[in-house]
Amino acid sequence: MKHTIIYTSDIHGNEVQYKLLFEYATKIKADSVIIGGDIAPKGFGWESYIPEQRTFLSKKLPELIKPWKDACPQSNLFLMMGNDDVAMNMDVL
Repeated sequence: MKHTIIYTSDIHGNEVQYKLLFEYATKIKADSVIIGGDIAPKGFGWESYIPEQRTFLSKKLPELIKPWKDACPQSNLFLMMGNDDVAMNMDVL
């Protein structure tokens, strides 16, 4: 049985890259997408770093994933936080 997997990492909240990733996953009907770290944006000042990543993970990322999951509901998404992702936001995932 064939299982199509896409693996990527270090997207750092780049919405264009997320859109391209999930468009491709939809096109090839990927069974699984694995994002191996550094999923949230970086580069904010320390006072806003945690809330900005939290907002991205809780609001933006689901919006970016939704078209793929609507088109391929049986597909799986695996996410792993990386060194630039704030562990305090793990509960959002």
